Amino acid sequence: MKIRLGLLLLSLTGFISGCSSGQLLKDQPITANSTSGVIVMGVDLQSDFKSPNLTFLKFDPSTGKVDATNAKSVTRSKEGLTGAQKFGAVMTGQTSLAKGRQYFVFELPPGDWFLSSISGSYSDGVYSSYSAVSHLTEGTVAFQSSPGTASYIGEYGVAGRFGEPIRMVTLDQDFEAAQAELKKYPNIALALQASKPSHATLACEFKKVPLSSVEYCQWKTAVLTVAGQANSNL
Repeated sequence: MKIRLGLLLLSLTGFISGCSSGQLLKDQPITANSTSGVIVMGVDLQSDFKSPNLTFLKFDPSTGKVDATNAKSVTRSKEGLTGAQKFGAVMTGQTSLAKGRQYFVFELPPGDWFLSSISGSYSDGVYSSYSAVSHLTEGTVAFQSSPGTASYIGEYGVAGRFGEPIRMVTLDQDFEAAQAELKKYPNIALALQASKPSHATLACEFKKVPLSSVEYCQWKTAVLTVAGQANSNL
């Protein structure tokens, strides 16, 4: 799947504005009085896209209706990279960091959330360019974020070669490893709590962008169904 020039321009804009990964900085203070919650998520990255973007959306658990106005996107932290490495990561969609298990530590406003999609892009700057977006309609995770609370939502594997869909699977939890990761954030004064996310499926009508193979979800009519939970307005 070919990447479009617009995506490269957006990536360059992101580099100029600070290469934000959506993750918390190591020295960022978070306390029990904070209005948002901290989420810790383990991701075993085995995809050719070594720096995939994870997008989270809020939903109403009573109706399943999705709120796409406050999306949260998270990717691998570039905090430990040099300026040249950050620039290379933005321009190619890749990172100089190796594949393998990483922990994403990020902030979410209180409410019910789910992982809606995983996307990635790559360009060698000359000949080869790829992009992929996998909307997790057939199976994803739903969980809660609570103010002043640090929640561990489990371990997940992300795989997929260039030209193929990006896939996600659920792995065994490793709470001790997640705790060790949170300790790298000395100013987060919260004890990590284990949570058990729910399995969810997304009913969504997709439409194609004219003259393109890109599809997008009609979020106004999308409905998330959480396992073991009935939606009242279906």
